[in-house]
Amino acid sequence: MARGPKRDIFERRLRTMDAAGPRLYNERSVMTAVARAPGMSAAQIARATGLGAQSVARILVDLEQTGLVVRGEAVRGLRGQPAVPIYP
Repeated sequence: MARGPKRDIFERRLRTMDAAGPRLYNERSVMTAVARAPGMSAAQIARATGLGAQSVARILVDLEQTGLVVRGEAVRGLRGQPAVPIYP
């Protein structure tokens, strides 16, 4: 039985890999954190999900533009920058 040329079993997987998969997973992680504990700040969401602060900030901007999350009023009087609670 004649067989064709050998193919790399990972070839197809590498061609179809894109950044959309991890991005969707990260968005889902952020939305889950917000749904489980409404009112968390972006820094708290970053710690809860294990994502970077910049990644969480960018995801929150996108989710806010689509209307999936809402920013509350800043909580002042604590150390550092005022914490802005995020609500679903």
